[in-house]
Amino acid sequence: MTGEKTAALESVGGLLAQLPDRGRGVIRPGTTWYRGIDLIAVERAMSRRGVCPPLTDGEQRYAAEEMTKAEWSARDIANRLGISSRTVDRWRRDFGAVVTP
Repeated sequence: MTGEKTAALESVGGLLAQLPDRGRGVIRPGTTWYRGIDLIAVERAMSRRGVCPPLTDGEQRYAAEEMTKAEWSARDIANRLGISSRTVDRWRRDFGAVVTP
């Protein structure tokens, strides 16, 4: 695991307090659900500890966006979430991520 990913994972505990509310403020600390997204499941998916929990489509997209922000590669995201890297690339385009190859 690279240093950036390790640092990102160390901050996963603070992830819930830092997730943007898409221009409407910040999610309050202690929040476990956000607009139908199980933030604990997303956090567990990002932690790389054990098996990735089953995620809904919305949770997978949300996790992919957060993993992209933490500089995970499309391949790593796809492997962790059990989806194709092309799907990750499409989602990244959908949410306007600027990704360097």
